[in-house]
Amino acid sequence: MQICILGASGFGISTALQLIADGHDVVLIDRDRKRLDDLSEELDCGLIVGDGTLPSTLRDAFGDGSDALVALTNHDEVNILAAIVANSIGFDRVIPQIVRSELLAIAEELGLSETITPHESVAKSIAAALEQHSQVDATVFPRSELRIVSVHVSGSMKAEATAYGSSDNLVWLALKRKILPFIPVFDKGERTDGTYSRSDFTWDDENDRYICPGGKEMKHTRRTYSDPARNAPEWKARKYRALKSDCIDCPLKAKCCPSTETRAIHREKYEIVREFARQCTASEFNQTAQNRRKKVEMLFAHLKRILGLGRLRLRGPCGVQDEFTLAATAQNLRKLAKLKPMGPATG
Repeated sequence: MQICILGASGFGISTALQLIADGHDVVLIDRDRKRLDDLSEELDCGLIVGDGTLPSTLRDAFGDGSDALVALTNHDEVNILAAIVANSIGFDRVIPQIVRSELLAIAEELGLSETITPHESVAKSIAAALEQHSQVDATVFPRSELRIVSVHVSGSMKAEATAYGSSDNLVWLALKRKILPFIPVFDKGERTDGTYSRSDFTWDDENDRYICPGGKEMKHTRRTYSDPARNAPEWKARKYRALKSDCIDCPLKAKCCPSTETRAIHREKYEIVREFARQCTASEFNQTAQNRRKKVEMLFAHLKRILGLGRLRLRGPCGVQDEFTLAATAQNLRKLAKLKPMGPATG
């Protein structure tokens, strides 16, 4: 692939080095001529001095046709503008870096569906690094695109294991990868003080409302619009509240909302996916998924403890794949050697 990188920042240089190592043709664009001159000995790629937001500069970088433009300057506005110009020139993909979260919605409105959010990515990496007490099991069914992932969380670690059961991870597994998530859902909706939890309220998807144990409805808004589309359900977090008149005289108020006038239920943005994960973990097949998890865990434990694969020494996806393939091959050869009976020694 031919990839153009805008911005000779630290992030841009690291990205260029990685792409070059993976065998891609890279063109680096920056306004600082001196910086590019200093990098000419380090980077084996094309260098263009110019303003990456100008069509003339991007056309020079586009050449006979580039596959992607990655805008990695330290200014979100420059990255967004360069991505818009690159779209008009004909780049197949444009990926701007956006640090400020308030600009993400604007980028989506401008048609920039692919973005890099470094702070969010680092935060997720830190959260995932803290979840080292959970084990992941991926089972692949032959002749099928369906995969099952199960995560075992011990009783003492349930309070810590929050990354696997988060909404973002469940959406990625269930919707993007088409994987059944046999994973405990991270949920704060259950109460332990004897009052009704969120699971005691019935969700009415057709009418976009909750029904409380007393039979009253709870809505996120009670406004009526001339255009019904303005009140249509959207993919975002919402809070559903009951009417004050329904809660004051309700005989179940002591078990529902004893310390507040009304009861409110918070519904997550992707609650439908979270509910699907709960159904998976409550199904009869959950025990089978957990049994298959143990078989895979034994293989990974053998690789780490016996073969010494505590960490990978090669960088990049290709290096990691090659190193892990060699380790798995060695593991299989050891198993085959044990299956073959040993004959009498001849001398």
